[in-house]
This record gives sequence, C-alpha cells and structure tokens, in this order.
Amino acid sequence: MALFSIPKCPSCIRPLAGGAFQQIRGKKKVAKVTTVTVRLLKDVAKFGKAGSLIPITRGRMRALWYPQKVADYVHYSELKRIPRSEAPQRDFFFMAEKSEKKRSKADVTLFSPTQSIQILESFLPPALQFSSATISPTDSAIHGSISIGDIAAAIRMVASANGSKGSRVVVGPENIEFLDQAMVEGDKIKAIGEYEFEIKMKGAIDSIRRKVIVMRQDPQA
Repeated sequence: MALFSIPKCPSCIRPLAGGAFQQIRGKKKVAKVTTVTVRLLKDVAKFGKAGSLIPITRGRMRALWYPQKVADYVHYSELKRIPRSEAPQRDFFFMAEKSEKKRSKADVTLFSPTQSIQILESFLPPALQFSSATISPTDSAIHGSISIGDIAAAIRMVASANGSKGSRVVVGPENIEFLDQAMVEGDKIKAIGEYEFEIKMKGAIDSIRRKVIVMRQDPQA
C-alpha cells in the first residue's frame, strides 16, 4: 500500500499543505517561502478585497485558489508596470473581525472524540513518512528529532487536506503515544526506522494505530 509522504524539511512540506507553511522541529534554519502575485476575484478575509493584487504561496494558488476561482494569475508585463513603492501587499485587517466570528462558530461544531476517531480512521494513511539528514552517511542517528508534536502537526495537515470534516478534527501531542517506548527517547524519534504509534481521544472507546517511517534524506534533495 502506498505511503503518504510527509517530508521533514519545510520546503518539501509546503506542497502537501496546499501552500500553508508550518515549520517542523529539527533544523533551525527556515527555508524561504516562494510567492506569486495574484489578483483576487472575490473578497477574502485577512487577504484583501476583490480586484486587489496580493502575494500568496504558489502551493495555495495552484492547489486551492485557482481551481476554486478565488484568484487569477497576473501577467508578468502588468507586474513590471507596478512601482516598487506600490508593491502588492496582503491586508491582514480586511474583514478580520468577520473571519474571527466564523472561526468561533466552527470551534463550537468540533466533532466528538468518537467521531474524530472514526473520521481519522477513514482517511489517515497506514504510514506517515518523514525524511531527515543523518549524522553521517552510515549512521542511523538523525540531526535533531521528530517528536509526537511533529507527528500531530503532520496529521493535522493531512486532515485539513480532506475538506471541512478533517479541519474540524483536533489532534494534539496529548493524543499520541509511541507503542514501543524502548525505541524512542521520551516522546522523540532520533534515528531512521519504523515506529508504531497510537492515537487516543479522551472519551472514545476505540483508538487508531499507524506508523511513522523515518528515511534517510537524500543529501542532494
């Protein structure tokens, strides 16, 4: 069965998240997020009004906004005519209050623990795959570590990619536990290999078991 690949490096994880950037614990250096200037076709809270030119991540535009007709690409010739002093900028305060009200309503409609387990079971792949640089080409020890917090973040990204239902499932480090504690150091993975973990929700009878597969990162990747 195919694995759902969740690389450890931030630059690789952006396409999976549809352009949303989230740093995974490990290397302290953060990769630069590449953006593209687009024209909004409708009002978007915390971004701008229809007709505005704003910069967004290429992944968000390619995977979400362009297919959903939220925004359109801007021709390079038009961008060249924009003075530097008028460079396109996102309006973080546009409809911000309305956006927060919507968020509050969504929080009220979160799924119950039992429903969350059932939904996660339906779309969570059998294994989450991370890649990490090792201390040496022949050593299994990795630089930094992969914690249950990193795994929870990866699960949330998979969930958010599965529509509104997935975005209403809340998974945190407190819901995740490694099954073989002898293979890990506390709540951290520090070597390449396969690690089984369990997701539990307080109040739910059932739980979910999945694997984390940590692979050696290609030095040329």
